[in-house]
Amino acid sequence: MKIGVCAKPTRLDFIKSLGYDYAEFNLTSTAKWSDEELDAAHDAVTRTQLRAEVFSCFCPSDLHLSHDVDLDAIKAYCKIALPRAERLGCEILVVGSGGARRFPEGFDVNAAKDNFKRALCTIADVASAHGIKVAIEPLNRKETNLANTLAEAAEICEAIGRNDVGCIVDLFHAYKNGEDLADITTYSEHILHAHIARRNDDRRIPAKEDAADLIEFWTALQNARRCKRMSLEGSFHPDFESAVKEFYELWTSVTKN
Repeated sequence: MKIGVCAKPTRLDFIKSLGYDYAEFNLTSTAKWSDEELDAAHDAVTRTQLRAEVFSCFCPSDLHLSHDVDLDAIKAYCKIALPRAERLGCEILVVGSGGARRFPEGFDVNAAKDNFKRALCTIADVASAHGIKVAIEPLNRKETNLANTLAEAAEICEAIGRNDVGCIVDLFHAYKNGEDLADITTYSEHILHAHIARRNDDRRIPAKEDAADLIEFWTALQNARRCKRMSLEGSFHPDFESAVKEFYELWTSVTKN
């Protein structure tokens, strides 16, 4: 399994020096970059040979995915953002965007799900033209009210029935929702990617004292054979450099045993 970091392009040299395999970029930010910023990111990817194989933070909250859905607007956004992601090495597009997919109180939940499915298919139609698969990210109930658990995300994947639409599993969100890691085996066929942070409210990047949790998560992911990558996605404490360095040392020690 490849190990990567959610980071900005300016961090690539440091990440590469430690031995990480890829980076995960923010698509909402990437879509807003000037041509000069995009060229600088591409130069960093080329120089380091560390591609942004995954993009998350799909869209801003005002591009609605579950109510007041404008499929033409979603398609137009994708046609701007996804060629940029492809240029930087994207293979997996994570659709988290809790605000964008949150539906208002009183709105019919089944209608919200149907709208979200249509939005995902629209996204996937554009993404597939760029060789990119789409992965729903289950988010805890404080962040959104749609597709919170791995089971709920997998249900949407099954309803859509597309090989290029799956989901991810995030250790922090699973903890917040009280989910069992055995669900990874149950829904393994749909899992395309993973995020890891500590299983507590501080959401920090795991450190040496979190070795048991890392081993449990990594072991469970062995059953998700389509999941080829795991990204650090959380709070970098006490600072970015220290956190990613300590995690890589932990990762190396765990995977060698």
